[in-house]
Amino acid sequence: MTAVTARIRRPALWMVYPALGALVCLLYAFVPPVAGNGFVVPGVGLSCSVAIIWGTRRNKPDAAWAWYLFALGQFMFAMGEAIAHLHYLQFRGQLKRETGNDGVRAVGVVVPDEEIADSDLILPDVDASLDEVRALLSESDEGLIPN
Repeated sequence: MTAVTARIRRPALWMVYPALGALVCLLYAFVPPVAGNGFVVPGVGLSCSVAIIWGTRRNKPDAAWAWYLFALGQFMFAMGEAIAHLHYLQFRGQLKRETGNDGVRAVGVVVPDEEIADSDLILPDVDASLDEVRALLSESDEGLIPN
């Protein structure tokens, strides 16, 4: 390999992934509308799962099943983060769930910011006890905690 080919060689794919991850982190920290977006963290988690599966298939390690389990755990973490963010949006009043005609809750309606009033928020007081929070959530229209 000559000095010229060494300089123009493309970076290895493993170098591109962390570089893109760093870019996403910078966007998340500083650039609206990505800044503070709650779906960035689950997106990064999903990309980690894809990278683990891709790397396992490419490198064929002896204990591939362990890597696949690791990817499954990362996927489950990402889905948990997405669900937690959806619940956060619901508590803030920015997302309302509606039940369809068949009784299945399948539709989420995004509520514009100008329609949200402080009275719409179902967040408990900071000093509320656990029993007060449970009572608030079980009495809500959404039925977040079954009776």
